[in-house]
Amino acid sequence: MELKKIFKIILLLISDLTFISLSILLGFYFYKVSNIDYSIIKIYDYFPIIFFSPIIFFLFGLYTTVCYNLIVESKKIIYSILVIFTFFATYTFLLKQTQDFSRLFFLFSLIISILILPLLRYLIRLILGKINFFRTNVIIFGAGNTGQKIYHLLNNNRYIGLRPVLFFDKRAKQINKVDNLDILEGIENAAEYIDKFQARYGILAIPSLSTDEKRKIIDLYADRFRQFIIIPNLYGISSLWIDSIDFAGQLGLQIKHKLILKRYKFLKITFDFLISFFGLLFISPLLLVISILIKLSSKGPMIYSHERYGYKGKTFPAYKFRSMVKDADKILHDYLSKHPKERKEWEEDQKLKNDPRVTWIGNLLRKTSLDELPQLFNVLKGEMSLVGPRPIVKNEIKKYGHNYFLYKRVRPGITGLWQVSGRNNTTYKERIDYDCYYVRNWSLSLDLYLLFRTVKVVLFREGAY
Repeated sequence: MELKKIFKIILLLISDLTFISLSILLGFYFYKVSNIDYSIIKIYDYFPIIFFSPIIFFLFGLYTTVCYNLIVESKKIIYSILVIFTFFATYTFLLKQTQDFSRLFFLFSLIISILILPLLRYLIRLILGKINFFRTNVIIFGAGNTGQKIYHLLNNNRYIGLRPVLFFDKRAKQINKVDNLDILEGIENAAEYIDKFQARYGILAIPSLSTDEKRKIIDLYADRFRQFIIIPNLYGISSLWIDSIDFAGQLGLQIKHKLILKRYKFLKITFDFLISFFGLLFISPLLLVISILIKLSSKGPMIYSHERYGYKGKTFPAYKFRSMVKDADKILHDYLSKHPKERKEWEEDQKLKNDPRVTWIGNLLRKTSLDELPQLFNVLKGEMSLVGPRPIVKNEIKKYGHNYFLYKRVRPGITGLWQVSGRNNTTYKERIDYDCYYVRNWSLSLDLYLLFRTVKVVLFREGAY
């Protein structure tokens, strides 16, 4: 086993032991708030959880050096935690130690583990991914559009743990580099470079190849790599819920759309309602402070509503804290008539980087996304979701084109994939692509992941204006 692979596994192991211990410690302190006399010695009863957690994580395949998909890994972590705590509860019951067993302490530790371990595992993978030593070298076969997309995806998502080191493409004479990465000609000559670069992974990213050409490359190189990945021409197809199946000796791909199943719809609605209800109770003092500041900043109501299109194409009033001055539409019209460059920006994205209508408090609210907090009431009313496509106005429907039917399948969200993927730094087409991806690949795990990412984006104000 390679030295860097051993180091990476050890670091993941240490972080898991640290974070599972932290979860139990936090669970203890939450419980101690209402039970002051509860002894800290009781933490030692939870030692089996700490001891067995790496074993269960290993059995669930969580100590790989490469992470293809955060959502899939997060689900494995959650399943592992549930198994670990179930074993512990059973073990405690069988040893008849339930007399002094605190169910609330157990529940706090379980919930905290489920909430923080997937997030912290992502952060650890991200940190390790920033260091090239801990990334596994990969050779990409194909430097065309698909190959370059894979290259940029691996460099922009360092948590994956793959480091592109070389391209092979028959058109190397036309394009000899992608960024600073060399493109070599002749896929059949790749063998010597696999050992030279210690490339343990290979990616075939030429969807246009014929079956015979793909088979030839697979026969030549599949056994030279630890893993050989083939990227098919399935852009825009659901990826999180696609499974490979043996269809009477033929390779088949089975696609499942969870959002058409009633039990998953019910799960999403219940999750939205509970988080919004308790969230509003928790942040009510903040809502009061913001309302007062808006009232002091300029004339007008504290909250305004704007008609948006949502689930099944129905309209609803989307609530926001007022961030603009009175007569904002007139001011915008006058401003755009005098500034053609900004007019073009508005027509393309329906947003302005320097909007003359925004008040000082409104500017702060927008940059921190606090202006959207009243939309929690839209969630309680069943008009919106915590996570989903961004709500759109009537003149945006034509921009969605045939993708509008996907948009209508779900409730628009307060946050979503677009908001955590660059926000205002993305093009309108990219926003639509993000919305379509979300609808095709929805899961509760994806919602939780996007909510966690939203916190990071808001704190660091990524792409906000």
